[in-house]
Amino acid sequence: MIRVVARDAVRSGGGVSATVRVDPAEPVFAGHYPGFPLLPGLALLDVVQAVVRTCPGREAARLSGVDRVRFFHEVRPGDELAVEVEFGADGGCSVAITGERGRVAQLRCALAMPEVVA
Repeated sequence: MIRVVARDAVRSGGGVSATVRVDPAEPVFAGHYPGFPLLPGLALLDVVQAVVRTCPGREAARLSGVDRVRFFHEVRPGDELAVEVEFGADGGCSVAITGERGRVAQLRCALAMPEVVA
């Protein structure tokens, strides 16, 4: 999982928002792409999961699927991202990610919660 430093998480009734700084030391940047490092779109899912897990009651949540995704701008080492997550009644979430160059991505994700065994 990508290492992210989340700051200033704000929780509201139906969601969570956080500012995330993408660690420039993340190993994925070494091979994606040499000389022009970009965060792979798939790694953004780790960012979303990390932010979802800052919300009380969702600490163990995991992304179990992506219903739709649209990428707008690249994410570079050291970028700060504003991640806005709105939880839906169906157990999924809608996510908007913005960065220093504008909109980065919009996603609709399914979430799975581990079953609690009493």
